[in-house]
Amino acid sequence: MIWALHGNLGSPADWNGLEEACGMEVRALDLYAARQSMENVGAWLREMAADDAEPILLGYSMGGRLALEALVEDCSAWAAAVIVSAQPGLADPVERQARLVSDGGWAGMLEKGEQGWANFQTAWDLQPVLAGRARASVSREWREGLDAGFVEWSLGNQPDLVPMLDRVRIPVLWVTGEEDAKYSKVAKRACAVLPGAEHVVVEGAGHRVPWEAHDFFPVIVRTFAEKSGLL
Repeated sequence: MIWALHGNLGSPADWNGLEEACGMEVRALDLYAARQSMENVGAWLREMAADDAEPILLGYSMGGRLALEALVEDCSAWAAAVIVSAQPGLADPVERQARLVSDGGWAGMLEKGEQGWANFQTAWDLQPVLAGRARASVSREWREGLDAGFVEWSLGNQPDLVPMLDRVRIPVLWVTGEEDAKYSKVAKRACAVLPGAEHVVVEGAGHRVPWEAHDFFPVIVRTFAEKSGLL
């Protein structure tokens, strides 16, 4: 079974259609409802997947960072992992502090009601890493709790996990978009440390690979599962 973690501002519904497309059972988890700290997310995920004989952990962007936290802590509970467009942490304390300040600004916009939300969405989708490619609007019911992505799970709170990735002794597929040069470079650095990693760069896609390459992404995941002996 695939245990899927959404990105910042996302929801379990982001993974709708993946199960049918890749022919594998998918359990999409709600990070905002669970609101686990970085320190506890690994234990929470292991508990969720405890009865699965061959669980595959899949995380996109923020969900990918949280997946990496879980894998570095204890990878033995997982048969394999798929990391998509994720940053494994920042080594420079100055960069980490700057990110905390930036994320505090995003969280502040979320606190300003409807007008703040409208400004937030516009500014969010215009970030260079997203290449101005807008996604569907987040529904009203999903807005509560979104601050967790900028507070508890801020990249500024996450140490650089790359030096610890050699602990992850399971097959790992790391996926990035060809047009997302920043995160493709990050993936290359991380995969050089991961013992069983494969890095796939998807042509014509940016940061939001699963949705920008919605026909090809499930094929990549299924092929990886087959190569890993999980199908």
